[in-house]
Amino acid sequence: KIKLMKRRGYGYRNIQRFALRVRLETANILS
Repeated sequence: KIKLMKRRGYGYRNIQRFALRVRLETANILS
């Protein structure tokens, strides 16, 4: 159970980082 929770938290962090990168890239394209 602990492993699963850790993996889930890591995945969530990766999603946030990915969303931030996409937002920055789209902002660069728009500007």
